[in-house]
This record gives sequence, structure tokens and C-alpha cells, in this order.
Amino acid sequence: MEIAILHHLEGDDEASWPTPRAYAEIIDQVTAAESLGYDAVWFAEHHFSATKGRLPNPLLLIARAAERTHRIRLGPAVLLTPYYHPLRLAEDVAMADALCGGRLEAGFGSGGGAAEAAVFGGSADTKHEHLARMLALLRAAWSGAPVQFDEATPAVTIAPLPVQPIEEMLWVAASSHGAAAVAGACGAHLLLPSLKTIAQSAAHVETYRRALGASGHDVATRRIQVTIHAWIDADRERAQAEGTPLARAYAERYIASGIVPSLPDEPFEQTLDRINFVVGDAGDLRAAVQRRRDAIGITRIALQIRMAGMSHERALRTLAECATALQRG
Repeated sequence: MEIAILHHLEGDDEASWPTPRAYAEIIDQVTAAESLGYDAVWFAEHHFSATKGRLPNPLLLIARAAERTHRIRLGPAVLLTPYYHPLRLAEDVAMADALCGGRLEAGFGSGGGAAEAAVFGGSADTKHEHLARMLALLRAAWSGAPVQFDEATPAVTIAPLPVQPIEEMLWVAASSHGAAAVAGACGAHLLLPSLKTIAQSAAHVETYRRALGASGHDVATRRIQVTIHAWIDADRERAQAEGTPLARAYAERYIASGIVPSLPDEPFEQTLDRINFVVGDAGDLRAAVQRRRDAIGITRIALQIRMAGMSHERALRTLAECATALQRG
């Protein structure tokens, strides 16, 4: 099974983690991940909030990371399609793939939060239809054939084209059955979020696989990834002492935002499982990954390791401990 890292650059303000330092440290963590045997690194697109993350254009950071790496695959998780013109997005992604030497993992999603939509546009009612149209235009543009955005504009061909085959690099995020169906219909690999239960993600995978088969795509060649938060330490008691307050703060933030439903009588351990947050040692991480592999059928796990308030040194140590736990490197 493949192992990836997901970066949000979240949680810390400018005073405690200045943006130039944040970007430099994340690049160092990417190079460390490559040396430790990780397969991929993802960067999440966020707007208008340092708490959520300081990556309004993940392709820029990916281009920088590509200069410092040679093997590891690099991708946005995800590019939020309502905020882009499809032909400009096709050009940007193709250029990023060329800069990566054909190592780009091109992840796409149907939209972000309400604040972003209020500025950039996008309708929650039609987001899956819009995503499907965008993906069709992207695939057509990357084929090298002339494409027409609408009847009022001329047909054009984009340059450059991606270095790698479309089927290798195309991923779609799905936190609903609608998005899962779109991902399967277009033949993309599947990105599952951290803030859905194992049962919910397993149900979305079933929808995805049905759509893959119905559209004539080979189910066996498509990859499925889910993300978990991982606060891991070789000393389990230390992990619990340091990680539990942070995990509780994350859970409270997710619930307060409405992303995760509130279940007042739920034991905290169940809340952690519901938001895919692992606090413990190598054995706890292996068990969490295996549960999701058995229940969901994932082919890749993505670990959200660097979290709010974590020092660069602690992040590097956790990267190494997780690699050892999952037998990478």
C-alpha cells in the first residue's frame, strides 16, 4: 500500500509561524518524506484563513518542491474547480506536470467553504454537475484536440500538454455520493476526506466503483486514498499527553464549523475515530491504517502529520516514526 503526506499549513498565525518560514519548512519536510520512502505529498488549497491554511495556489509550492525532489509525487488536494476557468486550469496543471517531470498528482474538488464561494462563485446546488463539466473539458484539453469553452469563444488547443497519461495523474475528491459518482464516471482515482466516518467512506467507494464499471473503466487499476490525522510518538504515554489536547481542539473546531456533526454524549475516543484522528504509537497507527484498508479498500493512506503548533523538528521526527511504523524507507 502507498503512503502519502497531506499538508494544510494550518493553525498558526503569522507572528508564530511567518509565511516564508512556513513554506521553507514544508519544503524541507517534503524532501525528508522523499528520503524516508513516502510515495506522495499533497498540498490543500485554502483561501482567506490562516487557521485553515495558507495555500491559495498549491501548484506554486508544488513547482518549488519539484526542484528539491526527484522521485516523490506531488499534488494539490484539491484544486477547487468553481474558482477557475477550465482552460486556464488545464494550462496550469499541464505546466506543473512538466515542471515536476511527470510526477504531478492532479487532485480536483467541487468547491470549498461558503466564504470562498461568496467571493469566487459556485453553487452548492449544481456543484457536482459543474465538476463533471470541468473534468470533461480538462480531459479534452489535455488530449491535444481543439476544445471550445462555449459557443461564444473559438476552439483552442493548449500548450504545453501534460507529460504523463491523464489516467495516471487524475484524482477527484469525494465526501458525498454525488462527487463519488462523478469521480467514477470520469475514470479518476479517488480522494476520501478525513472528516467522514469509515462507514461513510466505504459507502462512497461503492458508489465510485459502480460508476467506474458503468462507464467502462477498469476498477482494478484505480487507486483509493483516505486521510487520517496522526499524532504519533514512540512513547505512547507521551503521545497521549501531548496529542490528546490538540486532538480535542481539532474536534471542537470541526464541530463548531459544522463540518462534523455534534454528538454530545459520544465518548471522546469515538469522536477521534469519527474524524480519523490517531493519537498513540506505531502500533496504534498500523491498526488504524489496517482498519481502513479492510473496511474501505484503500490503496493509499495519507497522513496529516504537521498540525497547529507543531515544531519543524517534531514534524520531522513524526515523519520518520510514521515511516518506520508503516515500513517505508
